[in-house]
Amino acid sequence: MHDECGYEGTQPYWDWALTAQTGLEKSPIFDGSDYSMGGNGEKLVQTGDIVLGGGGLPPLSITTGTGGGCVTTGPFKGMTVNLGPATLAVPGNITLAQPNPMEYNPRCLKRDLTDWINQNFANATSVIHTIKQKTVMDFQMIMQGIPGTGDIGVHGGGHYSFGKNSGSQLS
Repeated sequence: MHDECGYEGTQPYWDWALTAQTGLEKSPIFDGSDYSMGGNGEKLVQTGDIVLGGGGLPPLSITTGTGGGCVTTGPFKGMTVNLGPATLAVPGNITLAQPNPMEYNPRCLKRDLTDWINQNFANATSVIHTIKQKTVMDFQMIMQGIPGTGDIGVHGGGHYSFGKNSGSQLS
């Protein structure tokens, strides 16, 4: 980017494999400091796993994290999100649906950091396995997760480390 278009800024980077070892809330990326991506959401009592799947795919249970509520620290504290969600899997094997997901629907940004997802799907072994693929197709399938296998890939591991309800839970 520097050579091709003269960009002189920086590029944010999240080392999934590193936070799989250190823990998300201990990382400077998610510790809630002024230069972080904000901290975890307020601690909520959550009952049951979040179950993904449907459309003929087998269910995949993922554990909830240590937050779940509104982000209260860092630069995204007090942030309002306004659109969506279309559908949302929440703890207890429940799916909520917003009838008109593109309509104005203001609520706080929520986050539910979960080390379990990061450690199981976006760890060093998973990252290395992804980059060793010989074709773009194989790379994409491993990165995105192969439907029906129970593996959400490193990409899904990054997303779901924030919790399924991040930024989009119906209120």
